[in-house]
Formats: sequence, C-alpha cells, structure tokens
Amino acid sequence: MKIQVQTDNTVFISIAAWRDADVQTEIFRRSALKQNIPVVWLDYGKEWQGFYQHKIISVQQELCILRERGFRYVVFTDSRDVVFTGSAAEITARMPQLEQGGVLFAADKPGTTFPLRNPWFRKTVAARWGSAVLNSGTYAGSIDAVLTLFDECTRLREKMKVLTGNPASLTERALLEGKKHVYDDQFYFQILQMQGHPCIQIDTDKRLFAMFDWEFPNVKNRDALPPEDERSIGTALVLHSPWLAGQNPLWTQWAVDEGII
Repeated sequence: MKIQVQTDNTVFISIAAWRDADVQTEIFRRSALKQNIPVVWLDYGKEWQGFYQHKIISVQQELCILRERGFRYVVFTDSRDVVFTGSAAEITARMPQLEQGGVLFAADKPGTTFPLRNPWFRKTVAARWGSAVLNSGTYAGSIDAVLTLFDECTRLREKMKVLTGNPASLTERALLEGKKHVYDDQFYFQILQMQGHPCIQIDTDKRLFAMFDWEFPNVKNRDALPPEDERSIGTALVLHSPWLAGQNPLWTQWAVDEGII
C-alpha cells in the first residue's frame, strides 16, 4: 500500500547549536508554536562543531532512529533565520510528489553557487538546471531519500580526502578546488546537483519554500508581486533569509507586523 504524506508520519527537525539557543531561535520557535508545529531539536544549546557535523551527521543519526519509529518523511529547516507561515497539515499537503523519492530544496539566489563560487562550477550547474541552485537550509522529502543524499555526501567527502591533483572529472575538480569547504554541507549537495542526482528537486515555484534578501516580504498580501518577480515568495509556507534575519529588531518587527508570531 502506497504511503501517504501525513502529519503523523512526518517529522519536523531543526538544529540550534548555540550556547544562547533560546535567543537565536526565538522567532522560529514562536512561529512554529503559532502554527502548532512540533519541532524535534538536535544539539540544542550545544557548542557549534560545523555544518557537516550538525546538519549531516547529527541529522542522519536522528533520522535512522525516527525511521525505526515509523516516520517516513522529514521537513528540515534552519532555525535562526526561518519562519513558518503554515501549519504542519498545510505543509504536508503540499508534499505528495515526494513519494516518488525526491527531496525538495529551496531555491537560492538565482544563478549563485555558494560556497564554491568558481565560474565554471556555476556554469556547469546552470547548463543542467538553469538559474535554479539549491539551498540546504530548508528541504523536505522521504527519509530514505534524504539518507541516500547523506550517504552520497559522505562518499564525496571521503573522495576529497584522497584527491591530490589532475582531476579526471568535473566532480573531482569541484572537490579539489573546494577543499577549504570540507565542513560545509551545502558544498556537497550542490556537487550532487551538478551531477544531476535523481533525488534532488528545487522549489523554483516557491510552493513550499521561499528565500528572500531584497526586502522583507509582504506575507499578508503576497499576491501583490507577480510570481516571476524575484522578490515574490509565491505560496511558500516556510520562509528563509540568512541575509535579513541578522537585522534582529527588524526581523522581529516584520514577524509581528505580518502576523507570523
């Protein structure tokens, strides 16, 4: 029998590896509380040990446990710079396509790859995906598919350790030129995107995830901007801005003004 994406088989996971986790995650936690979204916290209040350790190794370990408990789907989000504008039921209702084994990532700034910004890498990704580049700060999918991607990231990381020069493929070139990004989870995910990994999907239509950096978006009147406008948040229910969240008083005021918290 085909498994359906439902709130009772989907887990929401986030990380808060900061000593002042209560402060850093306040707006996120308040938005989750308002939407009645139960969040499974990993490394809450612990010392930061790097993106790879927390966002791949810690999440991988937890997902294996949760899968044994019967969970089949996961929604992962960063916490310091993310808010929810829809309930768990609304979010899972938009995930049926993920039963096909995909993992839906938010779309980052169009045509921008980070942390590996080398022009050839950006052009290679664009040749397959156009301007769509994934951001690993928010994603949703089957736990099996996410664990598959984690295994691929581990293989890339292990391969990087033994490479010394004269790359035989674009993947090896990316690994060699990006050795300083060894602890960055997004680095490996974007290499998998470059390869055209079948599990990767990108939410270019902003139907579930949206990122913004131009200005604080109008959530209450989101139809004011046409979908093709880069500033549009579409119909997304999970909003993410690493760029504007750092403006703490403005981030908080925006969340209040838009009824997010």
